[in-house]
Amino acid sequence: MVVRFAAHALLMKNMIMSKMDLPVIISILVMLALWFGAFFNIGDITFSISRLFHWIESQRS
Repeated sequence: MVVRFAAHALLMKNMIMSKMDLPVIISILVMLALWFGAFFNIGDITFSISRLFHWIESQRS
């Protein structure tokens, strides 16, 4: 765990220090966004919210 964190910190330091191309930065951000989306299971959350919304709408009529 500590080794992984140190390697990650070193990678971030190298990324910040070096001049990176814009597509590389964008792809890293997209990968992080997808990872966080999978980690927090955003698909299930939005599905539950939409089901709740449809249930509320069905109760109104």
